[in-house]
Amino acid sequence: MKTPTREVIVLALMAASTADAQQYQDAPLALRAAALAVRERLPRGPIAVDPRGVMPRDSYRNTIAPQIFHDSLSLLVMQQLLGGRIALSDSLVVCQADNPANCRLRDVVAIVAFEQPVISGDTATVSTYSTSAGQPGMPLVRLDLTMTLVKVGGAWGVVGVRVDRP
Repeated sequence: MKTPTREVIVLALMAASTADAQQYQDAPLALRAAALAVRERLPRGPIAVDPRGVMPRDSYRNTIAPQIFHDSLSLLVMQQLLGGRIALSDSLVVCQADNPANCRLRDVVAIVAFEQPVISGDTATVSTYSTSAGQPGMPLVRLDLTMTLVKVGGAWGVVGVRVDRP
């Protein structure tokens, strides 16, 4: 069996490096498009962005990963588009007796967290996990979305939205 030549290895590393650079450039733009789409589906008012990465779970209290997941530019763009602030969801959900039916949000109408976009060429997938205030006296409402985005002419746009039940 013939072993790869040095040139083949260098080309493979360059291709991987180019893909990483493309991901780095496109991620904030894909997140911007996703934030605009989420904004349309949540109540009017300030929406907080949780800066941590997200992992789907059964309860909104167990959704968020412990580490900061997004770069500061992406967070700033999402914060400006959603009109809220950057805050950990734990600090904004206030519950009585640890019962979701007795919880409310502090100073915002919703909290949203974004997965890092999964980008392949001109297509991306972004999942979001949000908690919003329902009617007074009603439990908080979860809305988990998976969005499909495409890049046309350098701009990302949402072409499909799937509602994922928590």
